[in-house]
Amino acid sequence: MILFDAIYLNSLGGKKLLKLILSKLDERKQWNFILDSRLKSEYNLSKRMKFNKASILSRFYYYLNKSRSYDSIFCFSNIPPPFKINKQVFIFFHNDNLIEPSLVNKSYGNKLILKLKSLYIKSFSFENYKWIVQTNYMKNRLNHFFKISHENIFVIPIFDDSNVEFQSLKKRNDFLYVSDFQSHKNHDNLIKAFLLYSNKSKSYINLHLTIPNNKYDSFIKKYVIPKNLKIINHGVCEETKINDLYTKCKYFIFPSTQESFGLPLIEACQNDCKVIASNLEYVHEIIEPSLLFDPFNVNSIASSIDMAVNAKSLKKSKILIKNKLNLLIQTVEQNV
Repeated sequence: MILFDAIYLNSLGGKKLLKLILSKLDERKQWNFILDSRLKSEYNLSKRMKFNKASILSRFYYYLNKSRSYDSIFCFSNIPPPFKINKQVFIFFHNDNLIEPSLVNKSYGNKLILKLKSLYIKSFSFENYKWIVQTNYMKNRLNHFFKISHENIFVIPIFDDSNVEFQSLKKRNDFLYVSDFQSHKNHDNLIKAFLLYSNKSKSYINLHLTIPNNKYDSFIKKYVIPKNLKIINHGVCEETKINDLYTKCKYFIFPSTQESFGLPLIEACQNDCKVIASNLEYVHEIIEPSLLFDPFNVNSIASSIDMAVNAKSLKKSKILIKNKLNLLIQTVEQNV
């Protein structure tokens, strides 16, 4: 039997991956699941699916009482088991904030939590454990910061490729940025670039964002928005709403300075958006965008906006990697 441990997973991007992988594992009877209790309303209860409070103590007692009944353990939410397990353990790592928590733009309390989790990972990364990441970029970071050997890190990207064969639709000349609100998401430079472009141009332009509403209001009020720039913030969106935005917007702009994967880049390509993205390693590893810019330079971002709007045609954005969800499942199962 295999334990699928996602007790700490509740983020929007993480839930997308969780939904994808659970759809594949539903018929595989050798898997049992323990999930964050906050997700209880989103999944049908079954004998193989348990829900626990996302706390250190709750997880510790679960492992203390149940871990001996499993042949292998798959931790889907970055964090190794709470004590050494002398069985095959896989950890799927997909949160770059845990590598350098001091650089994250969060409150002191949240930074402290990330720092403690980072120290926990360093302390509980035993030699018999295997790690799974989605890019070579993250493999190298995991090796460098947590001193995990390259041999124990597998690069296995997973994403939903069921809608790759999209239908090309007529789109509005709008820009879209799907992202939460953290410092590395680089919203400040993005807004400054759109202001710079709009103040020089007479054309009207729309920018769609998905910043939580309680953070957006205080963020945007420090800017003077010209009449030819309309910023529409949709807040935290359900998946159907985000898919609708991908479908309607012609341009997808992605100024993030740090990503463990960059799932929105893939989703934008799948929906035939012209992707304009940071000229950074994580981008080049997963897609070939239509345009690139320096995310640390406002003028560079503004120039890419101008090029996109005024170009007679832009090259098509392409996905460079393949979904390897089946390989991930096989890798875990063959060690049982």
